[in-house]
Amino acid sequence: MFLERADSQETRMDDVYSLMKTEGAPSNWAEDNVSVIGFYEEGFLSAEKVSKFIDLPSSEKRRLLKTQEFLLEARYLNGSLVNYQGHDLKTNTSQIPEDRSVYVRNSITVLEENRKRVKLNYYSWEN
Repeated sequence: MFLERADSQETRMDDVYSLMKTEGAPSNWAEDNVSVIGFYEEGFLSAEKVSKFIDLPSSEKRRLLKTQEFLLEARYLNGSLVNYQGHDLKTNTSQIPEDRSVYVRNSITVLEENRKRVKLNYYSWEN
């Protein structure tokens, strides 16, 4: 039973992370019409879309990511957070707990706005 639940959660998180790497639905989504989250434009990570996601209400972020607890961030390969129009590209519901298993997915990609390589990190856990 425990393994089935863990496998189900991991599959769900893999699916969500895969969707992040699309343009989303609709591809020009906004707060009032987003049905599937996507952070990419023409094969590049869009800082604008990540920033729009960060600005969504917490309940909407949780709905789209299908989890209650998460951390999402974009960092340059030197470790510094990507900043877009004065905002760091990082959002989270709380700090990652030390006493929980954490689902981690990340990928190295290229930022649409400046064509620099960045790492998109996604962490999720159950409370």
